Formats: sequence, structure tokens, C-alpha cells
Amino acid sequence: MNEEAVGPAATRDELQLFPWRDEFDTGIELIDLQHRQLVALLNSLAQHFVRGASHTDLLTLLDQLTDYADYHFSSEESIWQEHLASEPEFSSHCQSHAEFFHQIKTLQSAEGDAGKLLEQLLEFLTRWLVFHILDSDKRLALTVHALQQGCNAVEARTHAERQLGGNQRKLIRVLLDMYSQLTGRTLDLMRERLARQQAELSRDLLQGALEDHRQHKGENQIQELFDHLKLAVMLCRKSDGLILRANPAASELTGLPLQRLLAIPAQTLLGIDLQFDDQAAFKDQHVQLQRADGECINVTVRQSSLQLQRHGDCAALLVYNRQQQQLEQQQLERLAYTDHLTGLANRPSITRSITRAMGNLQPGQRLAVIYFDLDNFRTINDAHGEIVGNRLLRWVGQRWQSHLGVQRPLARIGGDEFIALIPDSEDGERFTRLLKRLLRTLDTPFAVGHHSYRVTASAGVSFYPQSGPADADMLIRQADQAMYKAKMNGIPFQLFDDQQERQLRDQQQTLSRLRLALQRRELILHYQPKVNLCNGRITGVEALLRWEHPHDGLLPPAAFLPLIEDDPLSIAVGDWVLEQALRQLEGWHSEGLELPISVNVAAMQLQDPNFVEKLTRLLASHPRINPALLELEVLESSAIADMQQALQTLRDCKALGVQLALDDFGTGYSSLSYLKQLPVQTLKIDRSFVRDMLSDPDDLNILQGIISLAQAFGLKVIAEGVENPEQGSRLIALGCLHAQGYFIARPMPAAALIDWMREWKPVAAWQVATSDYQL
Repeated sequence: MNEEAVGPAATRDELQLFPWRDEFDTGIELIDLQHRQLVALLNSLAQHFVRGASHTDLLTLLDQLTDYADYHFSSEESIWQEHLASEPEFSSHCQSHAEFFHQIKTLQSAEGDAGKLLEQLLEFLTRWLVFHILDSDKRLALTVHALQQGCNAVEARTHAERQLGGNQRKLIRVLLDMYSQLTGRTLDLMRERLARQQAELSRDLLQGALEDHRQHKGENQIQELFDHLKLAVMLCRKSDGLILRANPAASELTGLPLQRLLAIPAQTLLGIDLQFDDQAAFKDQHVQLQRADGECINVTVRQSSLQLQRHGDCAALLVYNRQQQQLEQQQLERLAYTDHLTGLANRPSITRSITRAMGNLQPGQRLAVIYFDLDNFRTINDAHGEIVGNRLLRWVGQRWQSHLGVQRPLARIGGDEFIALIPDSEDGERFTRLLKRLLRTLDTPFAVGHHSYRVTASAGVSFYPQSGPADADMLIRQADQAMYKAKMNGIPFQLFDDQQERQLRDQQQTLSRLRLALQRRELILHYQPKVNLCNGRITGVEALLRWEHPHDGLLPPAAFLPLIEDDPLSIAVGDWVLEQALRQLEGWHSEGLELPISVNVAAMQLQDPNFVEKLTRLLASHPRINPALLELEVLESSAIADMQQALQTLRDCKALGVQLALDDFGTGYSSLSYLKQLPVQTLKIDRSFVRDMLSDPDDLNILQGIISLAQAFGLKVIAEGVENPEQGSRLIALGCLHAQGYFIARPMPAAALIDWMREWKPVAAWQVATSDYQL
């Protein structure tokens, strides 16, 4: 079947029963193209329905839609079968296709009013397509994508479930509710717009006919149009203004029978001056018309001069009822901005109200947007049906609106979700009381027959102004996020923290930029020497990450590493650091330098099930390097987070020959039993204890305890953060002979390290007899 030949595309200004959105795409081009065609056919069927197409034509369009659906189902089933033939999701998906056709036949064969049955059919098609596209097909597409990326079947299904959870599942539910509720209202809107378009078309056709007459002197086209136009039209004679011809619409507008109209001069009826020069074509005059029943209405008269063979110079008058136009516009406005179920505002309306309120806000004022979601609506709706569910929604809307009053708009935006705008929320305490009062209004049970239900709601609140720019959609989205958090935490309401949101947004931007930095090789390693305090011997270096930011210069790890601590990016960065460290060891080995390098291992990296396998491959790719030259530094908190996994991973690493150190010891919560189990050779004392040990007896005692503990377990101990010679001397006195810190050397590039090593001289005050200590 030719993809491009099926289904007319909707014009940009045409109302659609099923508006397409880009996020509906599955990422599989053929399926997405077919989905768009199905939706186009549905919208075309709805357009023909409201235009009054014959029953035969409508059935033809429906057959075209179902034929194309059959073609689409066959196409996608071949794609799903290729990857998912043995999966239960595939068979249930195929079964849903059969159920689709069964439901279509059931609705087609039902008895009753043809118009009502077709509306039910349109509602079914809309709901079915929403679920088919957004849930069923998207789930299978996500599963296929994951399989193509190397996941097994279980991992692929888990990935799809995770992607379709949270906001995506909420979007599906909202759209199912919204499109179902909007089907009837959208059809009404389409009918209203069609009526206006027909009136405008009548005007355009007449104007075209008149223009054609002026050029070709023919009257047949005018005569044919007259009786079929819904616009009031009159032809009058120049000599006396007498109306020569009028159509039924003119009779209806004036309240006069056609025969009486033909006996009245246009000047008398309309109170206008007739103009007969060619330059007067289609000029408008606004006048007041008095109908036959005495009612006065405002009309616009558009006139054009023309020549008729029998009557000579004449004028064609097109008469518009301005009041009727205004009423139609108001009706369209009501339909477009009102929730038809509850009579409250809808989402476009509340969005417009929020935008206006933001624009009218005075200095020192604050507005609030409250997003409500009923907690147990689905239970009641499923148990008692849509009629009872709708009653409940109206009941909730009435209770809240009565407490809010007219100055605080309330909207139902779909399903069981409501939004309230509080334009006067400067007083935080008063606002909180109002919010609690609104939630308490639902304490009164909702009665269903002999049963009653207690309904509760969760609420989220956003405020304006904020620390940064915001619009109405952002405030609604923020309030929605806060509501979701309140629901997840089991609390009645949650206030949105825009400062925290901005920080999260900045973090996400930094994460994205850091991913690029990894690809663009903007990350580098600096090395900080470790020395034996007694004899000054350089015992190794610690590899420390730096970011050569193109705009912000050289960034220390504290500026970006905390942001990736709980992100999978930390694994990629950690893998890169290990690779670079081994390359550096290889380079030094070529120069005859055997200098151990210690590398920090992040918590997520340690928990990576592939960590040992990747480390094994890295070591194998550098066969000239003694694994003992690589030391892995593990944070105390990381090691005890999942003790059993950490133990196994560290044991496997030790079996590879690498050295292990427990970093920042003393800042975590590990017990002696944990320390005994961990296969580490070195304890690193956190810099916080070293910094204040000369002035704080507690820190000094802690230091003494850690050093004694290390000696008891036969572990090497090294102190971080030595910043003056006195600290070094005290560490030696306590029995800690290894250290690093700014007093010894700052972290530096590998090239600078070689120069530093040549110039490094032990501190004279630290020179003590080495025989007293195990070096």
C-alpha cells in the first residue's frame, strides 16, 4: 500500500479529533509513518461526519480506515515477530488487533440513532489509538531498541517498563481521559467552526459571483447562489432603492416575508446611503436594523454596485448580524475554554488566567498555582462506572469552587486533576490555611446509593515570582511535580522549591557538559606525590581528576565530581581514569621509572558488576606493568554500602595483584569487624583530622586511635592534608610515617612531576633515625 497516498492531511487551522504530538513517535520510522496515517484517517472521518457526509460516504471512509489498520497491523507484526516472536507481549499484542476489529463490527451493527452510534465509534477509535500508539506499540518499540543494543529479554522488558513508568504512564492516562471526554466537545467545536466557514464561504462565493458579473455581464451565477446562501442578501435598484430580490436568510434576519421585503426601499429598511460607483465595491457600513417584531439588532452592510439587464444600475447588499456573530464567538469561546463535564475552566483557560495574573502582579505580591489529584478516584470509577465517576468529579469541583470564590479560578484539566489559581498568596500562613481547608472540604463522604466513600486529594504548589524566569506552563509543571512528590511521600501537599529545581537543572546541564568533556578529551589527570616523612623518599602518587573547561579554566574535582556521584557517568569517568593511569604507568616504565599510582574508585564504579572484568582487560592490555603499581582507593562509605558485593569485588581485585587502600578512614561508620574483613593494605587518614590535630585534643586522640588500629591489623597508614612542617613532625611522633599534602606538593601534571622529583628535598625537621620505624 502506498504510504503517501492514504488519508488527507489536516490543514493547520482545522480542528482535529486526535491532535498529533511528536512525543507519540516510537522511533521506528515505518510504524510512526503508519500511525500518522491512521490518525489522519480518523480526523478525516470526523471532519466528514460533522460536514454532514452521507451514511454511505462515512462507511466508505470507515472501511478505508479499517483496511489501513489491517495493513498497519500486518506491517508492525512482522517487525515485532522478528525480535519478539517467543515473548508473551507479542501474542497479546496480536490478540488486541483481533479485538479491535471485533469492536468495530459490534458498533457498526448496533441499532439506534446513526449519528450517536458514529460518535461512539469515533470515541472508541480515539481511545483505542491513544493506547495502541502510546502504550502498546511504544512498549514493544522500546523493548526492540533495548534488544538491538545488546540487552537480554528480561533486561529489555525492564528497560521498557522503566521508560513507560512515571510521567509517560501519567501522559497515557491523561490523554485517554482527555480524548475520551473531548470527543463530543471537539465534534461540537468542529460543527460550530464549519457553520462559520460555510457562512464565510457563502460571502466569498457571492462576492466572487458579483465580481464575475461585473466583468462578464452574466446573471445566472447570482441567481443560482441566492437561494442557497445562509447569508442575508438583497438586490436593490439605483433609481429608487427598491429591493428587487432577497433570499430566505434576509427574510429570517428582518422578520419580514419575502414579498414584503420586495416592496421596501433599502434606504428605509437599513438606513444607509446606496453607492453605485465601481470604487464602492464591498465597503462596510455598521447600522442598526429594526426587525418586524420591533427588536433592534446591530448589522454590518456590505454593498457592491453591479449592472443588471432588466434593471440597469443596482446594488448587492450582504447583511451580517453582528450580535449573532458575537454570540457564536462567545459560544466558541465557552466551548474552547470550558470543561464540559464540570462547567469549570479547562487547561487552556487556566493557563490564560495564570498568564494574565502574572502580568498584573504588583511588586511584593505573590501568586500560587495548586495542582490537585484525587487519590482514590480510579477505585470508585472502576467499581461504579463512568456515570458515578463523573458525578464525583462535579461534586469535587463544586465544593472547591464554593470555597475559592470567583476571584480564584478553578479548572479541571483532565481525568481527576484540577488546578486552582490563588492570585493573593503573599501571606504564607494564610495560604497554608486555605490549602488545608480546601483539602478538608473532601472530608464529607461522597454518597453512592447506600454506600459512601471518603475521597482524598494530593496537592502540589508552585509560586510566582521565582528566582528565574517562568511562564504559566512552567508553574503548572512545577505544581504537578510537587503534587507527585506529595503523593509518593504520603503527605497531603508539597510546595515546589524553585531554588532546588534550578540547582537540579544546573546539575543536569553540567552532567551533559561533562559527558561532552569526556568525549572531547577535556579531562586530565594531575598527580600528588606521597612521601616517607622520615627519609623523604617518594613512595607513589595519587591521580586526581581535573577538567580543562573551555570557558571556566581548570576546574578541581570538587566542582563537578559530586554531581556525578549517583549517576552512571561516574562509571564511565572512573573507567577513563583507570585507563589513563595505566597508560601513565606504561610511559614511566619506558623511561625507567617505577612509581605507584593510586586511583580513587567511586561507589557506583565499585558496584558495577563488570568492574573486575574491565580491570582485568585493562591490566592485560598493559602486560609490562606490574599490577602492584596500581592502587585502588575506596571510600569507607562505599565499601560498607553493600558489604558482601564490595568484599567480593575487592577480593577479586586483590587477586589480580593490585593494591587496595581505604580512603578517608574515620569519617564513615565501619566497625572493626568490617575493617577486619576488607582485604586492604592501607588506611588513609582523612585530612579533617590532620588539619586540627595541633589545636584539637579530640582530633589528636582520633589520629592516635586510627594509627594504633592500623598497626594492630598490620596495615600501612598514610595521612592526607599535611600543610605545615609541625603537622609532619607530630605524625612521625604518633607513628604515621607516610603523608601527602600541599606542604609537600600540590597536584601537578605528569610532565611537571618529573621536575619536582628532581628538586624535592626532605624536610630537615623530619629527619629521624629510621631504625625506630618500619619504613
